[in-house]
Order: sequence, then structure tokens, then C-alpha cells
Amino acid sequence: MGRKEMNTIIYYFTGTGNSLYIARETACYLGDCEIVPMAKLINEENIECNYDKVGIIFPIYYGGLPKIVLEFMNKLKVKEDTYVFAISTKGGTEGIPMKQIDSILKKQNNKLSFSHYVTMPDNYIKIYKVKDDEYIKNLIEKEKRILLRELNLVKDNKIKPIKKGLYYYTISPLYKSFIRSVNFKDQKLVIDGNCTRCGLCQKICPVDNIYLVNGFPSWKHECQQCMACIQACPKRSINIGKKTVNRKRYINPYVHVNDIINQKR
Repeated sequence: MGRKEMNTIIYYFTGTGNSLYIARETACYLGDCEIVPMAKLINEENIECNYDKVGIIFPIYYGGLPKIVLEFMNKLKVKEDTYVFAISTKGGTEGIPMKQIDSILKKQNNKLSFSHYVTMPDNYIKIYKVKDDEYIKNLIEKEKRILLRELNLVKDNKIKPIKKGLYYYTISPLYKSFIRSVNFKDQKLVIDGNCTRCGLCQKICPVDNIYLVNGFPSWKHECQQCMACIQACPKRSINIGKKTVNRKRYINPYVHVNDIINQKR
């Protein structure tokens, strides 16, 4: 990737729109930013980046980086003097993603200069029920105000040390187990009789893990567990066994489904 007039680039990955929303708000506040989806670049062998300031924005999966983000970071090549900041959207605990990013950057004689966690509506539908619309919007507005205050540090290239709590040692083995099996999590997905064969699930999958057979979705076992296909289905036809039947679906209220689809283009 060649040098551009802008001096800041933000790479993001999203399943339900939360991290895209945060990427947009961050870019708007910092100014002079380009926003690039990781899904668009993930198949490249190396991702050369010559920007002076680089942001990484993503959700937490099982206490760590989504597999696609982990693979992206291992391909990303930045300059030694690049200011790298990371912002993670989360529903529960903070986990280990910032430590993971910092460790990868140190192999390039760099480091993670700033990290921040944004609490967003928990939408891991396999376990949690989605809250009501008023709660969701109030939480997003509250966390946005906190984020914008923190971004003043990023504007000034200030250092914010990574926090490492006791959870690090308990989450690490759970996360490793998740990474080993995540691609095959789609084996738990089922389709009910309400499917209209609209094809939205295929369009929205950020890693093209879905193909259609007579209009009905099938999976290639390259799943990221982003839940985009489940959350976006207009008929709630895709479920994880019986666990998610009748549960409310979630897409960030400030992001359109087409915006999530377009992250791989």
C-alpha cells in the first residue's frame, strides 16, 4: 500500500457494525484519516503500510483477537516509528487482544502506543439476549463520549500503557482452544423453514464462508464466529441449534447492513 496524503489509516473488522461505527467516529474525531476494512486485504501475502499513525479497531472474540484480525496483524508491516493505536469493542471482559497486538508489533521493532476498550451492546447471541433499543442507544452514546476524550491522547501521540490483569492467565488457554476450532463452528448452524433464499447471508459474510445450494446457505468451514449471517437474516432463519430461536437480532443502529457487506469489497 503506497503513501497517501492522509497521515493516519484505520483498519477495522466488524460482524455486527459495532467496530465499524467506532472506526467512523474515531476517524471523524481525529480527522485526516482513511478507513480500510481488514476483510478487503486479508488474502494479500503482505500488507505494507507507510502511514505515520495506524489504528486497529475490532471486536473481542473469546477474550482475544478474532482469527481474521490475528492473521491480518501478522501480515501488516509498519515502520519502526509508526504510532500504532488499537480500540476494541467488547461486551464483557477486556481479555488479551492488546497484549497480542503489542507482541506482534515488537517483532517489527515497534509497539502498541495506545489501547482502549469500548463497551458495546453484547450481541454474542449464542449466550446473551439482545437488550432493548433504548438501552442500546444510551450505552453507545455514553461510550462514545468516553472514547472521544481518550482520543485526545491519540491526537497528541501520547503513550497509554497496556493493562494486564489476572484474567490474562485464565483467558489465554480458552482463547487458544477457540482459535483451533473456530473455522468449524459453522457446523452448529441450522436453517429453518422460514428461509426465503434471499442470499443476504452469503453477501454479508466477511470471509465468503457461505455458498448457496438451490438458494439455501451452506458453509465452507472457514467461519470467524462474527455472527453476521445470524444477526442480519431478515427472517431469523439461521440459528445455533435451538439456542438462538426467538432471540432478538442485533445490528448496530447507526450502521446499515450494506456497510457491513461492503467491508470485503
